[in-house]
Amino acid sequence: MSESGEQVERFSAVQVYVHFLMGVAILLLFLTGTAITFGDQVGWIVGLIGTNNIILVHVVSGVVLFLTLLYYLFYALTGLATGEFPRAWLPTLDTVREAIAYAKHVLGRGAAPRAGKYNWIQKSEILIITVELTVLTATGLVLTFPGLLLDYRPAFLALSDLHLVFAFT
Repeated sequence: MSESGEQVERFSAVQVYVHFLMGVAILLLFLTGTAITFGDQVGWIVGLIGTNNIILVHVVSGVVLFLTLLYYLFYALTGLATGEFPRAWLPTLDTVREAIAYAKHVLGRGAAPRAGKYNWIQKSEILIITVELTVLTATGLVLTFPGLLLDYRPAFLALSDLHLVFAFT
């Protein structure tokens, strides 16, 4: 609800469904990735569903995440083609001003800033998640099919570490 009491539609029904799928995929990727990476420390996950099943769930969840990302890419490209690209989530100079006003508010030196459809934190999160998921998808694909791009072990290990760092940030 907005401050005026009217409801603000952030997502369509299809977007809510895709967003839910994305959230489930990320949760499963986190759990299975933790089990794959730290199996000795979280052996209960491995014991619960087995190593092969963990890898299978991780790969399937990665595919689901990739498909949801393709949906959002298609949504953005369709919006660009039709001239109805959703710009409400893009940061602008006003977003920076809002972030500064928010910092002042937190420090007790000003009023809380008014935001539009998305506030500065939500806009920042969208961009951060976009970058993270792009890196995770690219590194995940290369780690799943190492023969395509990685001919020697040090590159695989470096890419694996990069994937891990982005997954846990």
